[in-house]
Amino acid sequence: MKQRNLVSYLEDFYPKKYAMDWDNVGLQIGDLSREIKNVAVSLDLTNLVVDKAIENNCNLIITHHPLIFNPLKNIDTHTPSGAVLEKLIKHDITVYSMHTNLDVSSNGVSDILAEKYLLQNTKIIKQTGSEDLFKFIVYVPNDIYMNFRENFLELKVGNIGLYSHCSFSTSGEGTFKPLAGSNPHIGEMNTLEKVPEYKIESIVKGEYLADLINEVKRIHPYEEVAYDVIKLENKANNIGLGRYGIISPILLKNFNHIIPGILKGNKDENKLIKKVAVCGGNGSSLIRNVIDLKIDLFISAEIGYHNELLAEEYGLSIFDIGHKESEEPILYYLQRMILDKYMDEIEKVIVV
Repeated sequence: MKQRNLVSYLEDFYPKKYAMDWDNVGLQIGDLSREIKNVAVSLDLTNLVVDKAIENNCNLIITHHPLIFNPLKNIDTHTPSGAVLEKLIKHDITVYSMHTNLDVSSNGVSDILAEKYLLQNTKIIKQTGSEDLFKFIVYVPNDIYMNFRENFLELKVGNIGLYSHCSFSTSGEGTFKPLAGSNPHIGEMNTLEKVPEYKIESIVKGEYLADLINEVKRIHPYEEVAYDVIKLENKANNIGLGRYGIISPILLKNFNHIIPGILKGNKDENKLIKKVAVCGGNGSSLIRNVIDLKIDLFISAEIGYHNELLAEEYGLSIFDIGHKESEEPILYYLQRMILDKYMDEIEKVIVV
């Protein structure tokens, strides 16, 4: 299997276009046309990570933090970063990065952190974008319905939140009369046909709509495919920084035993915690948003002195659990995600 096949699969869930303008996501070094051997997943790219990749015969490394942020003026192989680049090139290792697109997406850094702390009914703290949604409806004859629906739902349709392959079907009767010049799959020229059919409905993001229509036309037996496209008012509002939700009420002093980290802001141990927010990585930019949402406890990293004072003024408690610790859970999620999809093609996915 080519490396680009895995990357394409990941980009379906974590599109590069979701990344912030200043970010540098995607291919960092290498050639995605290479055949995959094994895969390494890591937060950062260091000499240790590369050595572990070589040791485990990994020729694709997926990192959270990009290897290259700014244009390179030179590559000095006597420096740590230069030595890493040299080693990657010599061992034909490809590096691909998912940074802020992994931060803001569904099942991204903050969603997985929220799952770790058992948050329920989670929502986005700060939305960074949304996508248009369309209802796609297609009509198929009964005799191919099951096979068609199975193939149809393997396309980029039917994703609602944490559920895939979502659709609804109803049976009915379709009518049509083939006219001169047509080449009907069913029926005869100038004869009104009545055919038992199924109506299949599903949902698709706007970016996938054109490809979906082309693919449906390819797999559908009819010469003229009957389909409807309806733009929906609801959006795919699944893009944004941080998550918040509710937990079973617990005193802060008891929560303190669950989470290793530095307690900041409001340190009242008898404070009752019910509404919790999380943000993987540096959560400083979300302090005002978290305060406005009347959050009891914010779990994040790199909360500086002035934001700590602000939190204390508003009664917000903070657990600063460390940058690495707040982002590590996503690595194990990606490991499972890749192995579940490609268990027959990829022998090993390691977390470094």
